[in-house]
Amino acid sequence: MYDNQFTGILTSVTTKGTAHAVVPATGGLGKHIIRIIHGAYQYPYLNTQQNPRPDQPVITMAFTITEGDVVLPLPFDKQGLPIERGHQVSGNTGEPVLWVDPASGPVGTELTVQLKGVGWTETANIYHLVYDNAYLGYACGFNSQGDVTIYLPLTGRPGWHFMDMYPGIYKGKEAAGVQNFRVPQLTYEAEHPGERLPAFHFAVEVR
Repeated sequence: MYDNQFTGILTSVTTKGTAHAVVPATGGLGKHIIRIIHGAYQYPYLNTQQNPRPDQPVITMAFTITEGDVVLPLPFDKQGLPIERGHQVSGNTGEPVLWVDPASGPVGTELTVQLKGVGWTETANIYHLVYDNAYLGYACGFNSQGDVTIYLPLTGRPGWHFMDMYPGIYKGKEAAGVQNFRVPQLTYEAEHPGERLPAFHFAVEVR
């Protein structure tokens, strides 16, 4: 959680209990809070002291955003992975490619986010959108032949806002029928159980 907003999950199934994730520093100058909490039913379990495992820790960390130049994400052509996959709906090798338009505007400006090359398998056909470290929802490429388009109004105070698209898992099996996996997987790079997929990071400016 980032400033009490749900951002995504950390997993360490194959990394022997160690989870590594990077999120942008958002929210303006001043102190911000990150919390890591065990969860169930997709989201953090907030009254952890009363759950069946009250010994599970809650980690709370503070950091401060200071004055200086904004650190913007890399250009899209510097993100992603080498072309090595060949199982997308189109049958062509490649990887997801992202376009965003416009890059700036006043509050309410319609932002078009287009992601081409989304896979068709149950571990590759959804991407999750996070806006200023707050999870908004997911988009699926199965019915659109891997071409995902999201229309989203720009919101927030004037300045830069950060958006991240993380791969996720659309369908799987988990004990007791819960589906904790259908949320942004912040540890996707080491822990995604299917294809090796990229995340995308970009910034938009509210004027």
